[in-house]
Amino acid sequence: GGSSDLTINARLVDNGGNPLTLTKAGGSGLVLGNAGNTFSGPVNVLGGTVSVAAAAALGTGTAINLSGGGTLALTGSTTIGSEKAFAVAGTDGAITAPN
Repeated sequence: GGSSDLTINARLVDNGGNPLTLTKAGGSGLVLGNAGNTFSGPVNVLGGTVSVAAAAALGTGTAINLSGGGTLALTGSTTIGSEKAFAVAGTDGAITAPN
């Protein structure tokens, strides 16, 4: 992530019985730095970039939605298994990973 990215290292959890939905909009970046996140709602990237170094930082929910130029950046040796369902709206969402 860039120097102007917001980094959240706190553990993100559901609010009682209500699933937390994480929605990132706008052109800046967001780094999810806690592999202990247990929120179960979807991750919506509506612009900018959400970066993770561990798949568990995306919570326990299955839906990851990319649109409006939204990008999910996998850093390091992050592996995301078939438990996540990706949806890209239109042609302007992306998933990036290091070479």
